[in-house]
Amino acid sequence: MKSNTLKWTLVAIISTVLSILLIKQYADTRNLFWGGLSFLSYGLLVLSFSFLFSSEEVVIVYPIVKASSIAIIVFLSVFFYKEQLDLQSAVAILMILAAIFMLSKKLS
Repeated sequence: MKSNTLKWTLVAIISTVLSILLIKQYADTRNLFWGGLSFLSYGLLVLSFSFLFSSEEVVIVYPIVKASSIAIIVFLSVFFYKEQLDLQSAVAILMILAAIFMLSKKLS
């Protein structure tokens, strides 16, 4: 994976995760500060996608970003929000991680 692609992929993943966590915080508190930060985070996501899609295939990059984001959000939800993860969900997360690995090999 090229250095720029890796950087923008990480920015896309982080901004996706951050947006979801900020929306959760806004939903819990109804504080517009969190909603505004979520809006800015989504803006960063759009910017990162515009750079990624101009240099890489959408069919590879988009699933990597979304699958990685899902796995991170589930991990954070279990450990910070104390949400429960059943066996079926855990197996699904492992499958997502395997898909990320397989797709990332295609970018190399």
